Amino acid sequence: MSAVKKESSHLQNCVETGRQFHLDEFPKKCSCCKKEFLNRESFWEETEALVHGNYSRGTKSSVFEYRNCTDCKSTLVTKFVDERDLSTEGLEKRAQWGKQFEFLVSNGVDPDRAKSILEKKK
Repeated sequence: MSAVKKESSHLQNCVETGRQFHLDEFPKKCSCCKKEFLNRESFWEETEALVHGNYSRGTKSSVFEYRNCTDCKSTLVTKFVDERDLSTEGLEKRAQWGKQFEFLVSNGVDPDRAKSILEKKK
């Protein structure tokens, strides 16, 4: 089995974000209150988004997601695989998406709705 194939077998898609996360991220335990999250779904349901953003870039191939434990408000982190296409074509597509998004929002479309519209175009 190749390294790429082996790596991808340890990944699972996140229903909420569409990103892939490493299966070894779960079960996850809050270091503060010891609440345990058995899987990605329980983590998503039993934590809440941070007020000022939930993501940061890790290495070239990873993105970190931050969420607060609903019991103790401690911040927890999970690691996703970054699947962005950094080729010239990929960067051009991202720029075009950004222009379309800004156009929709500047014309009164709610940002979440604009994202939904653009995702359907893929």
